[in-house]
Amino acid sequence: MKPVVKISTIQFRMLVMLYTIGSTIVIAPAAMTVDSKQTAWIPAILGVVCGFVLVKVYIALGLLFKDKNLIEINEAVFGKYLGKGVSCLFVTSTVITCSRIVYYVGSFLNTHIMMETPLIAIHIIFMLVVVFGARLGLETIARCCEIFFPWFIGLLGIFIFSLTPQMKVQNLMPLLDIHLKPLTHSVFIFLSITYFTFAPLMMVFPLHLRKPEKGAKALMSGSLLGGFIMVAIILFCIMVIGSYHSSTTMFPVYEMAKRIELGNFLQGIEVIIAIIWFLTLFFKVSLYFHASIAGLCHIFNVNETRFLTLPMGLIVTTFSIIVYPTIIYQKTWLAETWIPYSFFVGAFYPFILLIIGWIRFRPAKIKKIIKST
Repeated sequence: MKPVVKISTIQFRMLVMLYTIGSTIVIAPAAMTVDSKQTAWIPAILGVVCGFVLVKVYIALGLLFKDKNLIEINEAVFGKYLGKGVSCLFVTSTVITCSRIVYYVGSFLNTHIMMETPLIAIHIIFMLVVVFGARLGLETIARCCEIFFPWFIGLLGIFIFSLTPQMKVQNLMPLLDIHLKPLTHSVFIFLSITYFTFAPLMMVFPLHLRKPEKGAKALMSGSLLGGFIMVAIILFCIMVIGSYHSSTTMFPVYEMAKRIELGNFLQGIEVIIAIIWFLTLFFKVSLYFHASIAGLCHIFNVNETRFLTLPMGLIVTTFSIIVYPTIIYQKTWLAETWIPYSFFVGAFYPFILLIIGWIRFRPAKIKKIIKST
């Protein structure tokens, strides 16, 4: 049996923060301003509050099974055979979602930066880096995150500072003009692309943390920091380019970055947002990829994971080309299917695990854990 790889609390907090931002930084402003317009930042704040409650569920579940990952928790809660069936569905879900994120990378580059490059070539190059990271292991990915995190913070700071002259408070007016239906829908959109995607993190927390109790605080703080950064990005999008352009542009954050101009010397630095997005997406895809491989290995009782990285990389790359056949299909799927699907996987599923675990394993301990977190 291979020894379990352990990462530090600081590394895990950084991973959670970048994972939370991930694809959200480019997708969220457009998706939320369609319904909530200039008040989209309000449901984003409410989404962070709801996310806080959901992360509590993940923490309680993880601390109940400190020596298990999500696949092992499935077998402990549902039994051996039903647990393996649920785990197969989970692995399938992670592979499909991983492919979707890779598609966004190719779509963004193909639309704005590398227009003449074939989409498949972009996907292959990106996945080669992810596969290489997966072969080196979770500990290497965490150390890589620790190295790149200061660069992410620095570039994000430059980006926000450069946008300051372009911000117009009048774009937020009328300030509280929002109705219940668009508010609720926007909250669910925000949750679906942030906190409802947290299930793969349970393949890391708490099994691969040196100190699970401190890891719980890292999960909470990292998710909240990432959530509030997204609130700020949505707010800046509305203030700089307005709610109409935010809702009608496919990548409004990139369009916002194009407007950066300080004097006559600092302009055309929209590549900063591309670098920020690639950093966050790499770690998000890497954690999805790790969850897929680790889950598959555990289902079939295989100790060595490296030999699966290349075949899984080919599967993800192939799926990334066919996951969205057309733009119309993509928009329809996101509008009608993604929110209930992500709610089921990211909220209902862990809640059911916690409830059944509450019944079967030490109810008094679960109450103590919920109070302490």
